Parts: sequence; C-alpha cells; structure tokens
Amino acid sequence: MQPRAACLSCGVLKTCLQKALRAQGLIREPILESPVVSKASQFLKRWSDRKLMHKHSGNA
Repeated sequence: MQPRAACLSCGVLKTCLQKALRAQGLIREPILESPVVSKASQFLKRWSDRKLMHKHSGNA
C-alpha cells in the first residue's frame, strides 16, 4: 500500500496508513503494557543494570 502523493506532506500520514493497514488486517494493534507491568519491567532493568555494574567492577 502506497500513500497518495497529496498525502505525503500530511502531519498524520503515519497514523492514517497504520489505521488503513489495520483495517485490512495487514498489521496488528500495538500491545500496550499496563502501568504495573511497565513499573515491574523498569525495576528489573535497573536491578539488572546494577548487577552488571557490580559484576564488571569485581564486587560480585
């Protein structure tokens, strides 16, 4: 699917194309993380980063 030439300068081109592709079943809706999952994943990322810093500094 290609956008029309007149659509190329539009500010909502990406959103419009995504909506059209979803309507045709060519792409899926994005999966949004719940706030709880997002907070948990942020916590685990920070914890992992700290563990890696300690491991690399020899404080394991």
